[in-house]
Amino acid sequence: MDRKVLFFALINEGLEKEGFKYLKSKNAFVKKEQGNEYIFAFDLWDHFYMVESKLNVLVGEVEKIKKKAWGKLYDKFVTVGRVKSYLVGKPSEGQVITDTEENVRKAAKGELEFYSSFAKGYYERATNYKYLNDRLNNTPGEELYL
Repeated sequence: MDRKVLFFALINEGLEKEGFKYLKSKNAFVKKEQGNEYIFAFDLWDHFYMVESKLNVLVGEVEKIKKKAWGKLYDKFVTVGRVKSYLVGKPSEGQVITDTEENVRKAAKGELEFYSSFAKGYYERATNYKYLNDRLNNTPGEELYL
């Protein structure tokens, strides 16, 4: 089996239980729930040598406000999101090597553990309006990586 196909098949086994659907064209897993869209996506290096995950969220109510404010200029884009290395604060943990089948299996296992230990909570916080309001308004001007 091709390494890329194996990687996404292994990730899919874990995430479909959580309600995610694999979108091959986007190298991403998407879950739509209560007007929000949760995206667990992957940037891929040439020859599937390495991958880096990123967590993105389209917050339904925020997108409605953006659409109303921007009118025809509105473009559906991530409300909140960032690549893994910035989210966990450890660049060395962001990119994972996928050059062999063994490394692909290790990488997939690590990404599923990352989902369970970090991404799930991130998605919950990113759609919690009180949390977002506190983060955005209590420290104006601060660069925030939610």
